[in-house]
Amino acid sequence: MSSTISDIRAALANRLEATGIKALNYPPADSVGNELPVAYVMFSSGRYDATYGGRPLNGEIIITLLAASAENDEGWMELDRFLSAEGDSSILVALQEDSALGLPDVSSGVMGFQNAGFRNDLGGIWGADIIVNYIKAS
Repeated sequence: MSSTISDIRAALANRLEATGIKALNYPPADSVGNELPVAYVMFSSGRYDATYGGRPLNGEIIITLLAASAENDEGWMELDRFLSAEGDSSILVALQEDSALGLPDVSSGVMGFQNAGFRNDLGGIWGADIIVNYIKAS
């Protein structure tokens, strides 16, 4: 059976939960309260490439991480733990453990992060956007 976009999103959310991050199915509307750290997975782009036959899909996913409240400097250190290239809380490590995300026709890789730092939304939060490339074979 061919994996769907929803399957890829759910598989990424599952890998995030291994780091202690609660994965949301959608961006929070107004507040995340005491639920930090949280993240949500959004498809940023997708390309259909029939060059190799079939209907492969590839593109970019943005995982928006809301790591900690900006009420003190400890929030910045919490963000650092998730963005680190090693350790139990590392998003990179969690996603690299299984680049197929447990799906038979998917390959993914973390490309990096952007927009790391203070976010004025949701009452002030330390956060970042993690960029993940994916390929779904036909």
